[in-house]
Order: sequence, then structure tokens, then C-alpha cells
Amino acid sequence: MQNNSEEALKIFNEILKNEPDNTDALNGKGSALMKLNRFDDAEKCFDKSLSISENIAALINKGIILKSKKDYQNAIYYFNKAIEMDFEMNTILSIFKNEIFEQIDINSLHKSFNKKAMMYIKKGLNYKNKY
Repeated sequence: MQNNSEEALKIFNEILKNEPDNTDALNGKGSALMKLNRFDDAEKCFDKSLSISENIAALINKGIILKSKKDYQNAIYYFNKAIEMDFEMNTILSIFKNEIFEQIDINSLHKSFNKKAMMYIKKGLNYKNKY
């Protein structure tokens, strides 16, 4: 897939003809579509994958797509869901989340987090900006 996303897409489509609920193939197809800048089609693949079973690959890629669409609050939601499934993903996903926090007004997040969480987010961002 790294070298030829079009060819990978054909292979994933063949697999999905016989196994339409194969989440690995759906995620692979979604990733190939992302490489081809077909983000809406990719998002549909990840949505279908998630409707079959919640899985880290689809959660992360859905978050990446939402981040690219500037739907930051939902992107953070999907990144956090992936971290809940595998805390070892926290370091990688924190990079994406930091990129989002740099793009938005932190006060707009008040709907997503309680007061205590907002206090810690603001403290963390202030600390990050100082150092």
C-alpha cells in the first residue's frame, strides 16, 4: 500500500466482495483512500468498520480525518476512545491532540470537559507554552 495505493485499493475491494464485514480490509481500504486524498470515502470505511466492532485503527483514522476537517472536538473524542482501548497509544495520540489544542480556542472546549478537567488542560497548556 505504501507504494501503490490504487493497487492496494483494488485488493481491498476484492476482499470486501467476499467478506464485507472484514474490519481489517475496511481499515486498509480506508487508509488507501486517505493516501489518495479521498477523505469522505475513507471516513465511510472507518465508520463501517466501527459499526462492526470498535477498533483502534478505525478510531485513530477517523480522528485524523476529523482533525483535517477541523472538527476538533470530535477528533479528540475518537483519539480518546483509542487511548481507552490501548493506553500505549497515549504518547502518539497526544501529539495529534496537542496539534488540535494549538489550533483552537481552549475555552470552546468547555462543553466537552467538566470544570476540573478544563483546569488541568489549561494548566498543562500553560506549562507547555512556558517550556
